[in-house]
Amino acid sequence: MGMCSEFSSMVLLSDMVRRERSSCIPSTYVRPKNERPNLLEMESFDVSIPLIDLHEMDGHQHSLLVEAIGEACKSDGFFMVKNHGIPETVLSEMLRISKEYFKLPECERMKAYSNDPKKTMRLSTSFNVKTEKVASWRDYLRLHCYPLQDFIHQWPSNPRSFQEIVGEYCKRVRELALKLLEAILESLGREKKYMEIALGKQAQHMAINYYPPCPQPNLTFGLPGHNDLNAITILLQDTVPGLQVLRNGKWLTVNPLPNTLIINIGNQI
Repeated sequence: MGMCSEFSSMVLLSDMVRRERSSCIPSTYVRPKNERPNLLEMESFDVSIPLIDLHEMDGHQHSLLVEAIGEACKSDGFFMVKNHGIPETVLSEMLRISKEYFKLPECERMKAYSNDPKKTMRLSTSFNVKTEKVASWRDYLRLHCYPLQDFIHQWPSNPRSFQEIVGEYCKRVRELALKLLEAILESLGREKKYMEIALGKQAQHMAINYYPPCPQPNLTFGLPGHNDLNAITILLQDTVPGLQVLRNGKWLTVNPLPNTLIINIGNQI
């Protein structure tokens, strides 16, 4: 397959894509043939990860829900939840403000740019631009979120409501995460207090990922296959399918459902 010449040097992928509008991607994003997406190795949309209704988590169905969560963690390490307690308006506002942020002028977004992973708030691109050989097709804004009052003032103040909306989402997600962690520990026969012993202060981080339209999605990934290093991840998807879960050697595309969240356990669990 013929490849395009390199795009002009840009820091963020999203701005490079907007300026060049090419029909093919730079060679720095092209993965080796054995690492590219393979549609033949993917399951159909008819198969999905478990969907768990948390409506009765504090009621009569508690034990059954804990068992279902435990089974989902053992089988896939992924599951979806509905009736999770986070209002639909909080989710929709979070998606809206995230898209609004990445539509800001380049000069405004670049105020947050850094390749230093030690920074508690930074805008960057790909996965790790200092060490990787092939770049990933994404930009992201990474935020430390807990304790919220220690970090929220560092976050972008443009869009104007960014800190308020993202802060509210972070608080709600933390409440859900703690409830799910307790259920996971209960499914393992552990008491609630064991979580504090095992996980300590329980830091919270967020990555707002932006994946620009890709002219050759068969050659690259937004993110390559990986495990999360943390305890638990809560993912809010928009309406575009992108997440894939490895099951029995095949990649399963997770079709987004309205007002659901995707949960996956990390290496700490």
